[in-house]
Amino acid sequence: MRVAIASDLHLGITPVAAVRSLAAAVAASDPDAVVLAGDLAESPSLWLKCLRIFSEACRGPALLALPGNDDLWAREGATSADLFGRLLPSLSRDAGFSWLEGDPLVKGAAAVAGSVAWYDYSAAEPGLDQGPAWYAAHRRELTGDGEGMDPGFDDRAFAAERSKALLADLDALERDPAVSSVLVVTHVPLFEAQLSRKPWDPEWAVRTAFYGNLTLGAEVLKRRKVSTVVSGHTHAGRRAAVYRRDGSPITAMVVGSDYGRPAFVTVEIGKVQP
Repeated sequence: MRVAIASDLHLGITPVAAVRSLAAAVAASDPDAVVLAGDLAESPSLWLKCLRIFSEACRGPALLALPGNDDLWAREGATSADLFGRLLPSLSRDAGFSWLEGDPLVKGAAAVAGSVAWYDYSAAEPGLDQGPAWYAAHRRELTGDGEGMDPGFDDRAFAAERSKALLADLDALERDPAVSSVLVVTHVPLFEAQLSRKPWDPEWAVRTAFYGNLTLGAEVLKRRKVSTVVSGHTHAGRRAAVYRRDGSPITAMVVGSDYGRPAFVTVEIGKVQP
């Protein structure tokens, strides 16, 4: 199965023409599935518009959507909880997309599972780690999510909830004898190799706690069928091998999409090895 993954499109900052051009390029890559992995637009109404651009361009493949952190900012009269639990899944279905959270795609021997995979501060810069309570107390100063999410929103509690759900999906796929290869798509990166660390930049370094969920990554590594993990969020393209304890690798990628410069990657999974 060939899967095209795009993220961090930020329609509303990124011009419509650029998103349309990307959607056409995705369609031309002849994918079996398309995953839009969060931070798609600057409002719920633009989220729907973004998905419709892709559903008009990509008429053959399975279409799957995940939220990003910016997509869950409370706006247009909707709370963060309502956006995640009701509105964005409903808008996704209206645009012809499946909501990938909690509903993996299985095609033959290949599967795609996904999650927003919220950060839990486990990616904090070594040497600058102030502890979870400090990051929670200062999140309004350090990240736009501190202003955008519902008052009282708890990063670590939401990260734990979404991690539990993704791992349950992966465990079900581990038990499925028909599935041999699993692609995991997340918004927030899961591995050290996906992060862009800048210890010489104090502002960047202190914000790195909000750029990954290494706790979840350690658990994903234990799932034997996971072959590839693709994430977004940081806007910094990455591709690296991450190794399990027995030496077997997982390919870890970050989509190098940025404001005004949307991008996608393609992944092949479930291919029979010679």
